[in-house]
Amino acid sequence: MIQFLIVKMKILIEKKAVPFSTENYEAISEAHPDLRLEFLIINQNDYISSMDDITMDNDLLYNLVNSPKISHNMKQELISKYAYDFMSKSLAQIIVGNDYGIDKDIFFKTWEELDENNQNKLLLNNYKLLECDDLERCFKELNRIYEDFGDRTRRHDVKMRYSIENEKLAEYLEKKEYITSFSIQDSHNKSGVRNLLKDKIETRIIVCKVKNMGQSTKTSQ
Repeated sequence: MIQFLIVKMKILIEKKAVPFSTENYEAISEAHPDLRLEFLIINQNDYISSMDDITMDNDLLYNLVNSPKISHNMKQELISKYAYDFMSKSLAQIIVGNDYGIDKDIFFKTWEELDENNQNKLLLNNYKLLECDDLERCFKELNRIYEDFGDRTRRHDVKMRYSIENEKLAEYLEKKEYITSFSIQDSHNKSGVRNLLKDKIETRIIVCKVKNMGQSTKTSQ
Protein backbone atom coordinates (compact mmCIF):
# COMPACT_ATOMS: atom_id res chain seq x y z
CA MET A 1 0.00 0.00 0.00
CA ILE A 2 2.79 2.41 0.92
CA GLN A 3 4.64 1.60 -2.30
CA PHE A 4 1.46 2.20 -4.29
CA LEU A 5 1.05 5.64 -2.71
CA ILE A 6 4.67 6.52 -3.52
CA VAL A 7 4.24 5.46 -7.16
CA LYS A 8 0.98 7.40 -7.40
CA MET A 9 2.58 10.54 -5.95
CA LYS A 10 5.52 10.20 -8.31
CA ILE A 11 3.18 10.09 -11.28
CA LEU A 12 1.30 13.15 -10.04
CA ILE A 13 4.57 15.05 -9.59
CA GLU A 14 5.79 14.08 -13.07
CA LYS A 15 2.50 15.25 -14.60
CA LYS A 16 2.78 18.48 -12.58
CA ALA A 17 -0.60 17.69 -11.07
CA VAL A 18 0.75 18.85 -7.69
CA PRO A 19 1.15 22.66 -7.83
CA PHE A 20 4.47 23.96 -6.64
CA SER A 21 4.37 25.65 -3.27
CA THR A 22 6.43 25.62 -0.11
CA GLU A 23 3.58 23.87 1.68
CA ASN A 24 3.36 21.09 -0.91
CA TYR A 25 7.13 20.65 -0.87
CA GLU A 26 7.13 20.29 2.92
CA ALA A 27 4.24 17.82 2.79
CA ILE A 28 6.02 15.71 0.17
CA SER A 29 9.29 15.88 2.12
CA GLU A 30 7.57 14.59 5.23
CA ALA A 31 5.43 11.89 3.62
CA HIS A 32 7.72 10.82 0.76
CA PRO A 33 11.25 12.20 1.38
CA ASP A 34 12.66 10.32 -1.63
CA LEU A 35 10.40 12.39 -3.91
CA ARG A 36 11.37 15.84 -2.67
CA LEU A 37 14.23 16.08 -5.18
CA GLU A 38 11.99 15.07 -8.07
CA PHE A 39 9.44 17.69 -7.03
CA LEU A 40 12.07 20.44 -7.12
CA ILE A 41 13.54 19.25 -10.41
CA ILE A 42 10.15 19.10 -12.15
CA ASN A 43 9.34 22.59 -10.82
CA GLN A 44 12.83 24.10 -10.97
CA ASN A 45 11.71 27.38 -12.57
CA ASP A 46 9.21 27.96 -9.76
CA TYR A 47 11.76 26.77 -7.20
CA ILE A 48 14.20 29.48 -8.20
CA SER A 49 11.75 32.20 -7.19
CA SER A 50 10.96 30.45 -3.88
CA MET A 51 14.47 29.30 -3.04
CA ASP A 52 14.68 31.21 0.23
CA ASP A 53 11.55 29.46 1.51
CA ILE A 54 12.88 25.92 0.98
CA THR A 55 15.13 24.49 3.70
CA MET A 56 18.49 23.46 2.28
CA ASP A 57 20.78 20.71 3.56
CA ASN A 58 23.99 19.01 2.38
CA ASP A 59 22.30 16.07 0.66
CA LEU A 60 19.72 18.18 -1.13
CA LEU A 61 22.30 20.62 -2.43
CA TYR A 62 24.56 17.85 -3.72
CA ASN A 63 21.68 16.01 -5.38
CA LEU A 64 20.41 19.16 -7.09
CA VAL A 65 23.83 20.18 -8.37
CA ASN A 66 24.59 16.62 -9.44
CA SER A 67 21.35 16.16 -11.36
CA PRO A 68 21.62 16.24 -15.18
CA LYS A 69 18.04 17.58 -15.24
CA ILE A 70 18.99 20.84 -13.51
CA SER A 71 20.17 23.68 -15.76
CA HIS A 72 23.73 24.95 -15.51
CA ASN A 73 22.51 28.42 -14.57
CA MET A 74 20.45 27.06 -11.70
CA LYS A 75 23.37 24.95 -10.48
CA GLN A 76 25.51 28.08 -10.53
CA GLU A 77 22.94 29.94 -8.47
CA LEU A 78 22.69 27.08 -5.98
CA ILE A 79 26.46 26.93 -5.57
CA SER A 80 26.79 30.68 -5.17
CA LYS A 81 24.01 30.79 -2.59
CA TYR A 82 24.54 27.60 -0.57
CA ALA A 83 27.95 26.01 -1.18
CA TYR A 84 29.71 27.82 1.65
CA ASP A 85 27.21 26.69 4.29
CA PHE A 86 26.58 23.21 2.91
CA MET A 87 29.96 22.10 1.57
CA SER A 88 30.78 18.40 1.42
CA LYS A 89 33.46 16.25 -0.19
CA SER A 90 31.01 15.21 -2.89
CA LEU A 91 30.05 18.80 -3.70
CA ALA A 92 33.71 19.85 -3.71
CA GLN A 93 34.40 17.21 -6.36
CA ILE A 94 31.64 18.65 -8.54
CA ILE A 95 32.95 22.19 -8.16
CA VAL A 96 36.54 21.28 -9.02
CA GLY A 97 35.42 19.25 -12.03
CA ASN A 98 33.12 21.83 -13.61
CA ASP A 99 33.14 25.42 -14.76
CA TYR A 100 31.30 27.14 -11.93
CA GLY A 101 32.09 30.66 -10.77
CA ILE A 102 32.96 30.81 -7.07
CA ASP A 103 34.22 33.47 -4.69
CA LYS A 104 37.24 33.23 -2.40
CA ASP A 105 35.23 32.06 0.60
CA ILE A 106 33.77 29.15 -1.36
CA PHE A 107 37.21 28.47 -2.84
CA PHE A 108 38.71 27.79 0.58
CA LYS A 109 35.65 25.83 1.77
CA THR A 110 36.05 23.63 -1.30
CA TRP A 111 39.82 23.45 -0.78
CA GLU A 112 39.40 21.95 2.69
CA GLU A 113 37.47 18.98 1.27
CA LEU A 114 39.90 18.02 -1.50
CA ASP A 115 43.01 15.88 -1.78
CA GLU A 116 46.26 17.41 -3.00
CA ASN A 117 45.76 16.70 -6.72
CA ASN A 118 42.27 18.19 -6.74
CA GLN A 119 43.45 21.17 -4.68
CA ASN A 120 45.94 21.81 -7.45
CA LYS A 121 43.16 21.66 -10.06
CA LEU A 122 41.09 24.07 -8.00
CA LEU A 123 44.04 26.44 -7.73
CA LEU A 124 44.77 26.38 -11.46
CA ASN A 125 41.11 27.09 -12.23
CA ASN A 126 40.67 29.90 -9.70
CA TYR A 127 44.02 31.53 -8.86
CA LYS A 128 42.75 34.92 -10.03
CA LEU A 129 40.57 35.00 -6.89
CA LEU A 130 43.66 35.00 -4.70
CA GLU A 131 45.99 37.62 -3.29
CA CYS A 132 49.61 36.98 -2.35
CA ASP A 133 48.89 35.78 1.19
CA ASP A 134 46.25 33.40 -0.14
CA LEU A 135 48.67 32.05 -2.74
CA GLU A 136 51.34 31.55 -0.08
CA ARG A 137 48.90 29.48 1.98
CA CYS A 138 48.02 27.31 -1.01
CA PHE A 139 51.63 26.78 -2.04
CA LYS A 140 52.60 25.74 1.49
CA GLU A 141 49.86 23.11 1.47
CA LEU A 142 50.93 21.97 -2.00
CA ASN A 143 54.65 21.90 -1.23
CA ARG A 144 55.13 18.56 -2.99
CA ILE A 145 53.93 20.12 -6.25
CA TYR A 146 55.21 23.68 -5.74
CA GLU A 147 58.31 23.04 -3.68
CA ASP A 148 59.46 26.15 -1.77
CA PHE A 149 56.92 28.44 -3.51
CA GLY A 150 55.43 29.15 -0.09
CA ASP A 151 58.71 30.51 1.30
CA ARG A 152 58.64 34.29 0.98
CA THR A 153 61.20 34.99 3.70
CA ARG A 154 63.90 35.43 1.07
CA ARG A 155 64.33 36.00 -2.63
CA HIS A 156 65.09 32.71 -4.33
CA ASP A 157 64.50 30.62 -7.46
CA VAL A 158 61.87 27.88 -7.53
CA LYS A 159 60.86 25.48 -10.28
CA MET A 160 57.66 23.87 -11.48
CA ARG A 161 56.96 21.56 -14.40
CA TYR A 162 55.98 23.22 -17.64
CA SER A 163 52.36 23.26 -18.73
CA ILE A 164 50.20 25.91 -20.34
CA GLU A 165 48.23 26.18 -17.07
CA ASN A 166 51.40 26.64 -15.02
CA GLU A 167 52.72 29.25 -17.44
CA LYS A 168 49.48 31.23 -17.01
CA LEU A 169 49.84 30.84 -13.23
CA ALA A 170 53.39 32.18 -13.42
CA GLU A 171 52.16 35.18 -15.43
CA TYR A 172 49.61 35.91 -12.70
CA LEU A 173 52.23 35.53 -9.96
CA GLU A 174 54.42 38.04 -11.77
CA LYS A 175 51.47 40.42 -12.22
CA LYS A 176 50.71 40.25 -8.48
CA GLU A 177 54.43 40.64 -7.69
CA TYR A 178 54.54 37.32 -5.83
CA ILE A 179 57.52 36.65 -8.11
CA THR A 180 59.75 39.20 -9.77
CA SER A 181 60.06 37.26 -13.02
CA PHE A 182 59.97 33.80 -14.56
CA SER A 183 61.60 32.00 -17.46
CA ILE A 184 60.97 28.79 -19.34
CA GLN A 185 64.04 26.58 -19.46
CA ASP A 186 65.08 23.14 -20.61
CA SER A 187 65.49 21.01 -17.51
CA HIS A 188 68.26 19.08 -19.28
CA ASN A 189 70.20 22.20 -20.15
CA LYS A 190 72.95 22.67 -17.57
CA SER A 191 73.58 26.26 -18.64
CA GLY A 192 69.96 27.21 -18.06
CA VAL A 193 69.53 28.65 -21.56
CA ARG A 194 65.87 29.05 -22.47
CA ASN A 195 64.61 26.39 -24.87
CA LEU A 196 61.46 27.16 -26.84
CA LEU A 197 61.29 24.06 -29.02
CA LYS A 198 57.66 22.90 -29.07
CA ASP A 199 58.65 19.24 -29.38
CA LYS A 200 60.68 19.55 -26.17
CA ILE A 201 57.74 20.51 -23.99
CA GLU A 202 58.11 17.46 -21.73
CA THR A 203 61.66 18.52 -20.76
CA ARG A 204 60.85 22.14 -19.97
CA ILE A 205 60.43 23.73 -16.57
CA ILE A 206 59.32 27.15 -15.37
CA VAL A 207 61.83 28.90 -13.14
CA CYS A 208 60.34 31.62 -10.96
CA LYS A 209 62.12 34.18 -8.80
CA VAL A 210 60.07 34.37 -5.60
CA LYS A 211 59.99 37.84 -4.09
CA ASN A 212 60.97 38.50 -0.48
CA MET A 213 57.73 39.40 1.30
CA GLY A 214 59.52 42.35 2.88
CA GLN A 215 59.57 43.96 -0.55
CA SER A 216 56.62 46.01 -1.81
CA THR A 217 53.82 43.69 -2.98
CA LYS A 218 50.55 44.46 -4.76
CA THR A 219 47.46 43.47 -2.80
CA SER A 220 45.03 44.13 -5.60
CA GLN A 221 45.09 44.50 -9.35
